[in-house]
Amino acid sequence: MIMNGFRVADRFNEANNTLACHSELWVPVNVIHSIYVFWQTYFLFKYHRVVFNVQKFFIRFILSHMAVVNLGQWLSTVVQEVMVPPEEELEPKGGISATTLAPSMVTSLITHQPVFTDGNASLLQQMDTSKKNLSAFGEPKCHSQVAVFAHYLIPCGVEYSLIACAIFYKMFQRIGHVGTSSSEGGPDRDRWQIQHSSSRDGGSNNESTSCAMETRHQPKLRDSPTECHHAHKGLFVGLLLVMATLVVMALFYVLVQQRDRDYALVLYQITDLVLLSIGIVTVSVALYQLRVLHLRKLSEEDAFDDNLLLIGLLGMLFYDMFLLVPAVEAKEEHEGVGSIFVAKATLEMVQALLQVFLILEASQRQAGTVDQMVKKPGRTVVTFLLILNLAMWLVKTFELKHAESYPIYRRHYRGIAWKIITHLSLPLIIFFRFHSTVCLADIWTSAYRMHSSTDL
Repeated sequence: MIMNGFRVADRFNEANNTLACHSELWVPVNVIHSIYVFWQTYFLFKYHRVVFNVQKFFIRFILSHMAVVNLGQWLSTVVQEVMVPPEEELEPKGGISATTLAPSMVTSLITHQPVFTDGNASLLQQMDTSKKNLSAFGEPKCHSQVAVFAHYLIPCGVEYSLIACAIFYKMFQRIGHVGTSSSEGGPDRDRWQIQHSSSRDGGSNNESTSCAMETRHQPKLRDSPTECHHAHKGLFVGLLLVMATLVVMALFYVLVQQRDRDYALVLYQITDLVLLSIGIVTVSVALYQLRVLHLRKLSEEDAFDDNLLLIGLLGMLFYDMFLLVPAVEAKEEHEGVGSIFVAKATLEMVQALLQVFLILEASQRQAGTVDQMVKKPGRTVVTFLLILNLAMWLVKTFELKHAESYPIYRRHYRGIAWKIITHLSLPLIIFFRFHSTVCLADIWTSAYRMHSSTDL
């Protein structure tokens, strides 16, 4: 919606009106698209848990259509991003600008002296051969405010389209399915069942009845202030890591502004290496600590979220495999940078695979004893890993703008090929980090409670 607002503002730019940069339908199309996004978001927030049991064929058609529409919106967003030219292509290369005119030539023009001197002959020859560049950069061009923020806003559009498509597909799967919880009644029915079984057994099962009462009403523990126990250390250490990441990113942009692009990219990749190394250690510790929790049957909703995570994993593996090939084949002048990219791609694949395994495993775990509910093994590490993924999500969001600047890959893949690779895979990587935080948050709340059904 912000991008649509920028596009509408571009239409009213005075220079754009003079050049007739946009058609008459430019404003209506972007306004209608903003309204569509708003109403779709409102619908998903309000009705994403509704189970439709009437007009099933029509509802299936509508939901499948909306899922495909969001897939098309995702592809359209990627194409729009690919068509945005890099910043370096907007600068004249070898052309003539005000700063390339020789001082002697400027003086000659001001004082009405002859311009065709021996000292200016080479420059005039360059002007003759660069006539095409001069005309290209001399003419006024359409101004686009979207191009300034596109690299930061388009990943958000990609994530929105993927999430909306997944929710519509989830609603499509639930058509005609009535859950057991809705048919069995609420807490009053649970209380009646407990009292009925107690009176039928003559009060001999008081202990089992109290245990059943505790188990059935266990979700109320989520509102207890003790729910955040064993999470504070991971929270504050994670916040320190996020602050350090922000400082490094600020330093990165300072180096970019100072035209030290090579040092900036190396600093960026080293930051990524440090975060990935910490992530591998954290996931390993979490796997070790969560092994003591009991197994439970995974619900259909949790299984869908975990499977959705695999889409982002495929995008990450796709991107890292394309990173490895040119980095391994790097020649002597790029050998150091190639080694950094080899380490980065390898660590990223290892960390992502371990983290997906952790999420799939921890989603099927629950507290089996009261002692585990109190001690909450592994919650500190899960909290830290959640915030670590937020830091990685932040890093990957800003990487999309500068990934095209890596000379080693632009030389190897040539032209638009590398741009297509980055803009297809990096939004999926951003989605992977974002959705990992969602899955880890579910683990943070559900793994330390006793559920009604247990599969030991």
